[in-house]
Amino acid sequence: MRNQGTLFRPKGVVTTAELMTPTCTAGLQRVFRSRVYSGLGTSETGTMASTCPRRTGFHLYEDFMIFDVLRDGEPVGPGEVGEIVVTILHNYAMPLIRYRTGDFVRMGDGSDCVCGSCLARFKYVEGREKNWLITAKGEEVWPIEFTDRVESELGIKDFEVIQLGLDVFVVRLMGEDLGRADVRKWLVEFIQSVVGCPVNVSFEQRPMTDIWRKYAPVMSQVS
Repeated sequence: MRNQGTLFRPKGVVTTAELMTPTCTAGLQRVFRSRVYSGLGTSETGTMASTCPRRTGFHLYEDFMIFDVLRDGEPVGPGEVGEIVVTILHNYAMPLIRYRTGDFVRMGDGSDCVCGSCLARFKYVEGREKNWLITAKGEEVWPIEFTDRVESELGIKDFEVIQLGLDVFVVRLMGEDLGRADVRKWLVEFIQSVVGCPVNVSFEQRPMTDIWRKYAPVMSQVS
């Protein structure tokens, strides 16, 4: 639409299925000239949360689901990261009791939302377990932070960064991006700055067939 100069301005755009970065959201808003709203859900539960109309984060659908946001089995506090655990009783065929979604979110500050909603609020989705990187200090770097930086700095949309060891990485890029020396150099330097030590990075072609499977731009095999 942007390249062809197509003009289409819907009342709103709703995104689902994949992790949305601020850079991607801003890009969609520029093209459609409309606000972009994201929904968070799973195939098993349906949508569990959606963007606050005042853009302060996401509201959980507490009016018909029961949520816990846990880390190591304990509730997290304001501003902390935890996994969404949900109980749904409205699916009479298969109710889910304390179902672990695998989605980690950073909670809001606990204050009342300016939109007037009394539903619990989290700031943003950080990503899924094992879709983070581990630093030399053993700390976690969440996918949303890493991915948004790559998208905003390099302007590339399809990539995979796989951590095989603390200092061993494979980066898969699409054809034209793989051929750019500046992209490869920037990624090596960025990964080193993130993990905090020298790294060995190899680059591979990302097959076109990969674009049809679930997209995980960041993955770690470090336990």
